[in-house]
Amino acid sequence: MAIAIRTDPDHEGCRALLDKPSQPLLVPHLVRTEAPHLIGSTTKVATLDR
Repeated sequence: MAIAIRTDPDHEGCRALLDKPSQPLLVPHLVRTEAPHLIGSTTKVATLDR
């Protein structure tokens, strides 16, 4: 969640990790499908399916 919330104290660390990972990042399918929902509910951003 820290990557999506700029005011989170861990945001810059997460961003640095994702900008230049030291090895390939593996993201399970369930994480990819749930992340937008969690980020939207945490940041109170409305998401629309088109």
